[in-house]
Amino acid sequence: MIYLYEEASKGKINLNEKLTYTSNFYSGGSGILQTKPVGTSYTIEQLIQYSIHDSDNIAYRMLMNHYGRKNILNYWKNLETKNIYTLDTIWGVTSAKDASIYMKEMYRFSKENNTYRKRLLQYFKGAEWKLITNKDGTFNTANKGGWSGTAIHDVAIVFEKNPYLLIIMSNTGESDYQYLFQTTSKLVGQMHEEYWKYKVQKCGSINLY
Repeated sequence: MIYLYEEASKGKINLNEKLTYTSNFYSGGSGILQTKPVGTSYTIEQLIQYSIHDSDNIAYRMLMNHYGRKNILNYWKNLETKNIYTLDTIWGVTSAKDASIYMKEMYRFSKENNTYRKRLLQYFKGAEWKLITNKDGTFNTANKGGWSGTAIHDVAIVFEKNPYLLIIMSNTGESDYQYLFQTTSKLVGQMHEEYWKYKVQKCGSINLY
């Protein structure tokens, strides 16, 4: 989705172009398009929103088919990701390092692009499925999570006075994952706050906190 918005900002993608949902794009799992009639058309913008907000697998497949796995692979490889398409499938593989590259690029784009920056960031802020919070347990965050089998992951930009990036990747299944994400979010948030207090105290020229 980040790739598509960056291409749109260069005039290479028309976000109002429509794609038609056909039966070959059907996919179970997360998303709402699986409940919609085959033959319905959606704009690129709508499919991007479904992909982020609802983690919609059908919307993702439609976009991937239209814009090409190779193009997206090359884009992220140029940004030094290592794992995204190491398997012969359209479904990405990630690592904590790659996830940090994705979200840092989204954050950079949201700060520098005047046309689309707020729109893309708001989709991530408004994601339906969120696990990482700030230290107080609220979702002042821009998240993208995912799950498959026992693997449950989330990556988020946490918008404190000094924003930070938190990535939690787990393989615990559904038994206790909420406690893991909530507790880790709280502890990291507290550590981040104390770090900045200490930094301001020791470095007189820093007053960001």
